[in-house]
Amino acid sequence: MRECSITKENMTEGWIDEDVYKYFKYQKDVVAYIKKLMTDDNAMGVADWNTNQSDDDICDIGYNHFNIYWTEWVDDPLVEKED
Repeated sequence: MRECSITKENMTEGWIDEDVYKYFKYQKDVVAYIKKLMTDDNAMGVADWNTNQSDDDICDIGYNHFNIYWTEWVDDPLVEKED
């Protein structure tokens, strides 16, 4: 089970920033995070992004430029969990 980096809620699906292993349960949170990355990272050439882009467009930018994507996790019931 993964934990959302923003809400601390458990999650079995959501977005991951694979570069820093941040997890996001809700699209609104990952969109805000990607927008911040877009503003902070002029080197990626996305600093002049259109503010009228949809949340899906912003998520596409996250995937294409920042290694952020949506996925599902399946916990293996045979793997013993540590306390």
